[in-house]
Amino acid sequence: MQITDNKVMESNIFRVSLNQRISPSLSEKVCCQQASVSVQAGFTVIEMMFVMVVVGVFIAIAEPAFSEWRDRSAINTATMSMLAKYKQARALAVAESRDVKLVFDTTNSTVVIDDNSGNTCSACKHQVIDLKQFSPDIVLKSNEASTSFGNDGVATNFGTIKLSIGSYFKCIVVNRIGRAYVQQTSTAGTVCLSL
Repeated sequence: MQITDNKVMESNIFRVSLNQRISPSLSEKVCCQQASVSVQAGFTVIEMMFVMVVVGVFIAIAEPAFSEWRDRSAINTATMSMLAKYKQARALAVAESRDVKLVFDTTNSTVVIDDNSGNTCSACKHQVIDLKQFSPDIVLKSNEASTSFGNDGVATNFGTIKLSIGSYFKCIVVNRIGRAYVQQTSTAGTVCLSL
């Protein structure tokens, strides 16, 4: 009987030891609490400095390209706007059967369309186009102080205007018959052919 008593006693000890075990969820909490105390999260100062240097290099590389893109965009937009205003002035002259004049102010980079400075035109629609709205650095040059379109659409004082920022520029030409177009630059790409 002794053997049976020993087996019963062993099985009772085994049951008690199972009941005293720590539950799995409790053991995970203890494990994770201990791990979170010993593991530190975040970046070192050296890692942060490295990231800042890399970002600085990217900005240094991108900034000149962005500035050039901004200048080219401003000149292209101003050129298309001026080309549209030339065409509008010519169409207005033909539609209303009267002269329409564009006056160029190269000092302030403005263009006055349908100028009535002498108060001789009751139908004139005095309109000022400030080219500085496209970029404060834009420069206007013209080989004529003004261009006029007659009631037949033919231009008098026809010529070339040049819009530029730094080394980038575009030229608009008005020919004898009043057609306005963007001129291709010379092979050197430095001057407008008529200016």
